[in-house]
Amino acid sequence: MTESLRWALERAALVAGERPAVVDGDVRFDYTTLARRVAALGGGLHSLGIGAGDVIGVLALNGYRHLEYWLGVPAIGAVLNDLNFRLSEEELAFIIDDCGTVALAVDDMHLAVG
Repeated sequence: MTESLRWALERAALVAGERPAVVDGDVRFDYTTLARRVAALGGGLHSLGIGAGDVIGVLALNGYRHLEYWLGVPAIGAVLNDLNFRLSEEELAFIIDDCGTVALAVDDMHLAVG
């Protein structure tokens, strides 16, 4: 994660820790929880052998999990590649292959793609 983005998340957790950070339907959590979840995601990706420079594809609608990937992937120096669910299977396959994707994060809604 860029230092400014890391700093902003850490600062938000410090200053506004218990204030709402995420409201996504029935899912709600504060800045402290967001920072903890982002760190856990980064740790989980790292434990899978994913690290600096690796490309992680994300095929998901906007929501709290997407936000966690948006923050957690760069936190370990990896590259987030947001994939457009409106593309065809062939287009997605080309993009995934062309950028050297090492892992995919896919929400439940898009599991049937490909």
